[in-house]
Amino acid sequence: MKKGILLFLFCFSSSLFFAQEVSEVQMTLLTKRTATWCPNCGTYGWELFTNILADNSEKAIIIAAHYGGSDLETLTSGLFATNFPGGGQPKFFVNNANQAITPSTIDDARISIQNQVNLFYQQPPQAAFGLSITEEAGTYTVGGLVRFLAELEGDFQLGIYQVEKTVIANQSQQGANAEHKQVLTYPLTGGDLSEPLFSGLVTAGTDFNFSYDLVNPADADNIEIVAILWELDGDGKLQFINGAKKDLIDVETNVGTEEPAEDARYGSVSVMDDLVILENNASQYVQLDLIDIQGRVLYTFYQDELDQGTYQYQLPEVIRQHAGVFIIRAIWNQQFVRTAKLVQP
Repeated sequence: MKKGILLFLFCFSSSLFFAQEVSEVQMTLLTKRTATWCPNCGTYGWELFTNILADNSEKAIIIAAHYGGSDLETLTSGLFATNFPGGGQPKFFVNNANQAITPSTIDDARISIQNQVNLFYQQPPQAAFGLSITEEAGTYTVGGLVRFLAELEGDFQLGIYQVEKTVIANQSQQGANAEHKQVLTYPLTGGDLSEPLFSGLVTAGTDFNFSYDLVNPADADNIEIVAILWELDGDGKLQFINGAKKDLIDVETNVGTEEPAEDARYGSVSVMDDLVILENNASQYVQLDLIDIQGRVLYTFYQDELDQGTYQYQLPEVIRQHAGVFIIRAIWNQQFVRTAKLVQP
């Protein structure tokens, strides 16, 4: 499936671009670390994952993260799998906690996992999502917001992912045409696994809005969109806070606000070769930074009042010679933000 991602945006103002309702429920993240060549993944791991899907689909985000040379591994699925502790496969995780599972304990594990999901679902969430999907001429726009419901402090990351609900592929002990479920493929967010949302203290009631475009996806009715709010810990691992999911074809028909072109007041940012291109749509205060995927500012191109117009900035030499994934972030009037992904080979 080809990824068709344009730009990620979020803003700190009260105007919303999508009229979603925030679902104030605590979801659980259930992850199976797996591989198509793994015999145990195709026996007791296969059975347990099938039962997990049957038990928890309404209250949990369920992901099969392929890694280790699996036929279904992507860069994102491999990073997702290794974000969780320990090695080997099949491994099952409830949020970030490894579940001790052997072939003889899968019945007990099934009950334990369902009990944990039910317990989390009854708890008040610290943050929650609203998701809306619209479609026009083959372009699906995934819009939404993250609302913090409690005061939190940390390094927060956002991940929006494509999950394929069914993939026909080989699986050891299941054969060449096994029906793999909930296969993690690609992110819509700018980083390979996630990208920075905010670092610092966030007060209860704060909203962060986002919007992504997915252009002409193959087999749209087989795609589930998963949104996850993570916290980056001191060891560089992502800790699950909450998430949401929605079928890509579950589109909204009456979405919008009285000011759908709010972002037109500000501008846009893009990257072409070694140039950063800033479109500034009015005379206003602009800050343009180069940041890493942890949200740390590496270089500031501009920070002051700026006249309306189109501006080009050269990437600094130190970045042009350094491989990695970076983000160009533009902030208008200290309230509206747009970003563009920069990949240095």
